[in-house]
Amino acid sequence: MAEVAFKRAPLSGASIRERLRSQDDAAVVSAFLTGEERAFQELVERYQTRLLNFIYRTIGDREKAEDLVQEVFIRVYRHIHRFDRSKKFSTWVYTIASNLAKNELRNRSRKSTTDRCSCFVSSKGSRTRRSLRLRTATSAP
Repeated sequence: MAEVAFKRAPLSGASIRERLRSQDDAAVVSAFLTGEERAFQELVERYQTRLLNFIYRTIGDREKAEDLVQEVFIRVYRHIHRFDRSKKFSTWVYTIASNLAKNELRNRSRKSTTDRCSCFVSSKGSRTRRSLRLRTATSAP
């Protein structure tokens, strides 16, 4: 009996989306790492709203939260090859989001300290803003 080789028909875009939606995060990450670009879109759709709510609750600024969610996905795209697939993807992506939110809060507090120091610079005149910032940062509370 002769063997018949069947060529596999390429999946349409809709069936790929359906297949990706039915898979867990680990399988979707694996699909992306093997070259399926639509898998990344599936990850974005799964986590975008959740991450937006998480970051918004943390920093309290909706527009900045939207910017940070974009930054989260940029970092995921750039560094997904570093993701340890023995761990949960959700933990990894939320860690990235949490770190970005913390950085935003830290930068805000530094900015407000700098703004307060600017008042002193204008009244003292002889001190530079930089030296005043250094002095404020190294002063004991």
